[in-house]
Order: sequence, then C-alpha cells, then structure tokens
Amino acid sequence: MTEPLTNFAVKNHTKMLEVASRRSVSWVEWNGTEISGKVTNPPNILSSVRVSIDTSNHVIKCPCKYFEDSGMLCVHAAALLGYVHGLDVNSKYWYESRFSNTSYASTYDVELPSTGLDRVLKVSELLPPEL
Repeated sequence: MTEPLTNFAVKNHTKMLEVASRRSVSWVEWNGTEISGKVTNPPNILSSVRVSIDTSNHVIKCPCKYFEDSGMLCVHAAALLGYVHGLDVNSKYWYESRFSNTSYASTYDVELPSTGLDRVLKVSELLPPEL
C-alpha cells in the first residue's frame, strides 16, 4: 500500500515505535527475504517473543497476533524492524489497506436512504412521546 494512512494509523504507528524503542532485540537472522529475531522487554528478561517478518510479501508472524487481529504493526515487529539497519519502519506496507485515507473515505461514500418526509417537521414532532 502506498496511499497515505489515516490519522488513527499514523498515531498508532508513532506510539508503537516509541514503545518498540524500549525493547531489546537479539538473535537476528536474515535469509534475504525473511527476518527473524527475539524481542525482549528489558525489565522482564524472561518474557521474550520470537518474531518472523517476510519482507517480500509483508507478512508478520508474532505470537501476540496483533498484526493478524488488527492489521497494524505490532510492537515486537516494530522493534525488530527498527533494529535491522536499512529497513524503513515508517513504511506504509506494514498496514492493511483499510487504514488508508481512500478506504476510509469510501466507507462514507454511500447514499443514505430517504426518510420519505415531504415537509419540515416541528420540534414537537421529533421528540419522543411522553408515555
């Protein structure tokens, strides 16, 4: 996806990168198209996850399942991408197309059905009944 992201996705991405900067990455392997590594939260060294990122078709495999569930970059993948030199973490490829401005605008590009009213209603007609 090369279209601009919605404001929501941009804010989420910024937050993920901030949190990811506090993670430590180790055991990074690169086989040309796939990056894998171990991402750890420094205060709790025992909790670490193994993340795998296929850069050719932009698929992230992480035990947290955030990417699969939300369609957005997870903090573990953001930490791994940030660690690997030369990869653009700001790339819009790591978000599903539903987070693009075009997709967002098309959500509201639907004709609403007519109310069938031929006249302007009075305020008393719009209020709910007393009983």
